[in-house]
Amino acid sequence: MSLTKSQSARLVREGVLNEVFCHASLGRFDVGALHQLTARSTTLGAKPLWCRFDAVRAETGDPDPMAFLTAQREIDADRVAELTGEDLDDQVIFVACPAGINGGEETHLLVDGIHRITARHQRGYQDFVFWLVPWSIACYLRPLSSRAISVPWGHKEVRDGQLVDRGT
Repeated sequence: MSLTKSQSARLVREGVLNEVFCHASLGRFDVGALHQLTARSTTLGAKPLWCRFDAVRAETGDPDPMAFLTAQREIDADRVAELTGEDLDDQVIFVACPAGINGGEETHLLVDGIHRITARHQRGYQDFVFWLVPWSIACYLRPLSSRAISVPWGHKEVRDGQLVDRGT
C-alpha cells in the first residue's frame, strides 16, 4: 500500500515515520523529534503560538504574507490541495535562529508546515498555529545519522548543501 504525502506527514507528526528537513546552510533538523517535543510540551502545559497573516504582512512590509513564508521553498500544489480537516489545524514548527548563526541576523526558520500554511491562506483562514523551538534545543534534536529516513517532498532536494532537482 502506498501512502499519500498527507498520510506520511501525519505519521511523521505521530512519531511513526522520520523526516529530516535539510537547510542549505543551517543543516539538518529531525522533524519527527521536533513534533514529539512539542507534543510532550503540551502535556506539561506549554501552548503553541498563533500568527495572523496580517502580522506577517506588517513585519515583512510585503503586501503578500506568503511571499516571505514561501521564499526559497517549493510548494507542491497537489499536496496543498489534498490537505483537509485536522491536517489544516496541525501546528507548524519554526526554529528560532539567533543572530550570528551562519553569519546571519536573528530569524525564524520554518522547518515543517509550509504546505499547511499555504492551504490555510488559500482557503481564507486568517492565521496559523505554530511552535517556536529554540535553536539550542533544535540542534540537540538533530538527526544523528546521515542515513535517517527522509520523506521526499517536491521535485527538489538539498544535496551537499545545494538545492538540486530530485533524481539527478
